[in-house]
Amino acid sequence: MPRERDSWLSLETLDRTTVANHLLEDSGRFRAGVRAVLPAAITVPGILLALAVLSPVTDRLAGDGAVGVGASLVANWLAYLLPIAIALWIAVRLDRGSLARFGLDVDRQWAGNFGAGAVISLSAIAISIGYGAARGYYTVSPELLPELLAPGIVFGVVVGLAAFFLLQNVYEELVFRGVMLQNFAEGLFARGMSPVWAVGGATGASLLLFGLFHLPLRGGFVAAYSVLVGIPFALAYLVTGRLGLAIGVHFGRFPIELLMGGAFGPVELPTVVEMTGSGAGMLETTAVQLGGTCLLVLLWALLVDGEIGLAERVYLPSSDRA
Repeated sequence: MPRERDSWLSLETLDRTTVANHLLEDSGRFRAGVRAVLPAAITVPGILLALAVLSPVTDRLAGDGAVGVGASLVANWLAYLLPIAIALWIAVRLDRGSLARFGLDVDRQWAGNFGAGAVISLSAIAISIGYGAARGYYTVSPELLPELLAPGIVFGVVVGLAAFFLLQNVYEELVFRGVMLQNFAEGLFARGMSPVWAVGGATGASLLLFGLFHLPLRGGFVAAYSVLVGIPFALAYLVTGRLGLAIGVHFGRFPIELLMGGAFGPVELPTVVEMTGSGAGMLETTAVQLGGTCLLVLLWALLVDGEIGLAERVYLPSSDRA
């Protein structure tokens, strides 16, 4: 099987002829910067517009009982399904590549990474909530959990919201990791940067733009918070070169969103976990959660690959991979 991973220690001494090879191949394609940002530049405004237009419609539908709630959920799904398809079409056309190039080459290993990522994220979140509760930052009411799992419309809303959250995750990981980070890294590497600096710069730029994506949706605090939360997603992509683990880690955050409660039309979801501490307490528990997630991601990579390294496909074009 071809080797697709460099250990961190060997990255600085990578044969620079790969750079020349890449520049020759890149000359027949759009510039890496264009390939990196165009799918996001075209689809993000569409998502924002769709959500703005759909919001009053879905709110009205959600108030019309079970059928209305279902219709509202489907409308929200479409707000991300269409941009996913459009972003993929743009990326493939610009890059002259395939789904595999952007980390969506789904197979048994990919699915296993997705499942592992979800478990990793859930484990780190459980640890951080337990830590936060012990420190007095969270109030946890586990006796309310059965209300989320009871058959009926509430359970249907939970499943529908999980599907919506997953579509968001697929879109964000595809656009900001599989397309953006990868093309930024490839472009920087092709222009003479070492793999470490190229990938580091690309990761920082993609995280910043990932945060800005959340700015009009949820405000400045959430945008800044998203930059931090995106670090484990990026790490999961960097050590695998595929999106299965990254999407799984991202999707594993759904329970914490769900357990915070809230209303969806006539359905009132119970608040199982409530933040009762200060902003400093939130940052403290977030650090525990993110640190735990990153550590578990690295341990998973070590378990599966026998080493922790940077996947070549993150910064090399197909023709230059070993």
